[in-house]
Amino acid sequence: MDCQVMHLLPAAYYLMYRFPNDFEMATLSASNGGGNNMARAALTGAIAGAINGISNIPQRLLKELRNGNELENLAREVASQNHQEPVRK
Repeated sequence: MDCQVMHLLPAAYYLMYRFPNDFEMATLSASNGGGNNMARAALTGAIAGAINGISNIPQRLLKELRNGNELENLAREVASQNHQEPVRK
């Protein structure tokens, strides 16, 4: 496995720890770093969004997102799912 790929998750966790309530700063810091910055920023954004919710993402960033309304609707649908333990036979 590529060494850069192995460091994406720890870096994303670190940025969430450093900026726990600031989606923009966490993802901006991830994208401004060297190496595989696009993947690191995407992973950091995914974790930050999952932990803090969509209301923590600046509205101006969502407005500029291609297919933003569709993606937001899909995210809300996933978040509203009732997660139950699978039935085992």
